[in-house]
Amino acid sequence: MLITKFPINQIQSGESKPYQFGVNATEVGFTPEDFFEHMLVFTSPVEVEVEISRMQENISVIGSINVGIEVECRRCGEPFQMGITTNLDVKFFPEKTGKTNPFLETYGERYYVGNEIDLTEDIHQAVLLEIPNWPVSDVPCDPQSLNMKTSSGEDTEEIESPFAKLITLNLRD
Repeated sequence: MLITKFPINQIQSGESKPYQFGVNATEVGFTPEDFFEHMLVFTSPVEVEVEISRMQENISVIGSINVGIEVECRRCGEPFQMGITTNLDVKFFPEKTGKTNPFLETYGERYYVGNEIDLTEDIHQAVLLEIPNWPVSDVPCDPQSLNMKTSSGEDTEEIESPFAKLITLNLRD
């Protein structure tokens, strides 16, 4: 059984149970293609802390997710590390054959079959939504690294970043 799957028959109606676990990014659906596409390296396990509550057959999962990543600064091209912290809030309802409501799934309500819920996709989506589209380091970029390198096959060409000229501006009077 994956660590992101939980047996709900061990939680009584009106009861809550805390769970804390760490998983590798690949265990929650990230693939090497995702890493390349986002120029991303996971520097720590995906740490998940949730509380699973049950009210009759309805299951509520509330918690937080933390993970360290390394991404490439879009300003200078240098890698830098940052942390991602996000919340998880999902409601599960027992699936009645042919009666699922796609509208409810859009708003964080999901369905389960049997006695198990799976948080894999929810964790994946929560982390994916927090990866910055245009990551920029909080630390000022080194002026020498503002030239970007582009490569096509074996040829590597260095082109000047549009930000490189900012270093020559004298804004002090």
